[in-house]
Amino acid sequence: MKQYHEFDTSLTPIQRLILFHDGSMTKFLELYFAQNVQTQLLKESSLFYDDYLYDWKQFIPDAQIQREVILNNQTQGNLIYARSLWTKINYDKIMQTNKHNAIGKNLQNKQISQRRQILIACQTKLPKSSNLPTQDVLSRAYLIYQEDQLLMYIEEYMLF
Repeated sequence: MKQYHEFDTSLTPIQRLILFHDGSMTKFLELYFAQNVQTQLLKESSLFYDDYLYDWKQFIPDAQIQREVILNNQTQGNLIYARSLWTKINYDKIMQTNKHNAIGKNLQNKQISQRRQILIACQTKLPKSSNLPTQDVLSRAYLIYQEDQLLMYIEEYMLF
């Protein structure tokens, strides 16, 4: 796994933006490609893998739900494989009414102001759990907070 930092000149400007912006990935992709991005819900589970980018247990030791999605659009196809880890109470608060929406859209619809803390940005292999062809991809892991309350842990793997 090769790690990157915000001012890493081995990355293109768009790669730095993708890895280190602190807003919604779905909104970023919609603006970049000038078209809507759909969220395809792959799985919700209480089973957790052992191939995460970061030691999430130090942040959410009581996680109960893992959600896996693909973000895609009409022109480019699959853009992002993402998985998020949640406590049930936070999942119900944010996702229960519309599980097929992107997380950022649900946060916006519920008018939940939040901030993101990037934990790691790197080049790594897609996790086997994605059931996608194994390849090296840019990826990142981060936390989303509402004020000082941690809402979730997210990993995103770039497929474009």
